[in-house]
Amino acid sequence: MRRMIVELTGIASLVIVATLISQLFFPNRIPFFTKFTTIQSDSGPVKIPSLLVNQVLESDSDSEESMIAENPAAITTAETHEAFMGKNAVIIDAREYAEFAKGHIQGAWNIPYTDLLLHVERFDRLPPDTLLITYCDGEECLASMELANQLAAMGFTRVRYFFDGWNSWQNHQYPVTTEATP
Repeated sequence: MRRMIVELTGIASLVIVATLISQLFFPNRIPFFTKFTTIQSDSGPVKIPSLLVNQVLESDSDSEESMIAENPAAITTAETHEAFMGKNAVIIDAREYAEFAKGHIQGAWNIPYTDLLLHVERFDRLPPDTLLITYCDGEECLASMELANQLAAMGFTRVRYFFDGWNSWQNHQYPVTTEATP
């Protein structure tokens, strides 16, 4: 009986130690170790895991020229609509195919963030400084940020994630469609 208690205590200790060590490599698994960043959305400030957000880097100088925005960065609903109207951006829906088929921003590409490798050839013809805007459902969905990070890692220098996403686009009654995009 005593041996069984010692073995169970040892196993429980190993589980606790393994959980704590795993936080060094996967810090967003347990909120205790996760740092959050507040970003501005249409509905006000929202806290999201810092690992998903690129921050603005500041140099020692106090001038505005010293502020360097990292890639990718957040973009507002109004800025997304402006890029849409000017037709100077590729807008990418990071949601799954079924959600895209129910409705999406007119002219948007559907590239679920988990399937980027299946669509890499679509980006071959784009210059690295093309404005790419990713979106998903909105504040509850982080797929747009994940996809934006992947696109920036591919070498695109002007990647933005539309954090308020599909829900905000619909609320503003901007152009939507259910038609497939080539």
